[in-house]
Amino acid sequence: AMNQYNYEKDKYEQRVKELNAKIEKIQTEDKALEIKLAQLDTEQEALKTEMDAISQTITDTIDKLFDSSK
Repeated sequence: AMNQYNYEKDKYEQRVKELNAKIEKIQTEDKALEIKLAQLDTEQEALKTEMDAISQTITDTIDKLFDSSK
């Protein structure tokens, strides 16, 4: 009975170690994805700022063209 108990206990502990290793791998991948998402958010914000600036430049240019034609 004791041998069976020790065998089952060892099997259980091995399974716990395997699951902990999988959890750690998933957490590492999750962290990497969070970092990538933050980088993409920063890039998206920079592109939005650039697009807004270009749009404003176009608007200003059109306004100047119509003002100078009067």
